[in-house]
Amino acid sequence: MKKYSRQREALLTELRSRKDHPTAEDLYLSLRAVLPNYSLGTVYRNLADLSADGVIMKITSGYGPERYDGNVKPHGHFTCTKCGRVIDLDGFYESHVDTNTIMKDVAKSESGKQIAGISEIRIMLYGQCTNC
Repeated sequence: MKKYSRQREALLTELRSRKDHPTAEDLYLSLRAVLPNYSLGTVYRNLADLSADGVIMKITSGYGPERYDGNVKPHGHFTCTKCGRVIDLDGFYESHVDTNTIMKDVAKSESGKQIAGISEIRIMLYGQCTNC
């Protein structure tokens, strides 16, 4: 983790207070109201650092820009293929994902021989949201 900075802390606080999985630009616009000198480049740098350190989750769905989640506990997501909205699937991951079985099955599989280790299992469902 990099050295503490007021801007990084403000970004993390803003992201953790939201449930809408904002884009970097969404976060930039929110933070500019509080920290007028906060640049978009600084937002991107801090998001990259926080994501690399496992403090936040970067969500790349293939539908629209990358989005971010302040909740790094294992949980599922739904992405609307029309508008790109990302929605948490609370309780879904815990009741449908058996990580031990997945890890064992991958290790036993032919393709698993090419994998040195698995660091994360993500569940992403795609479809259309009720807003669309």
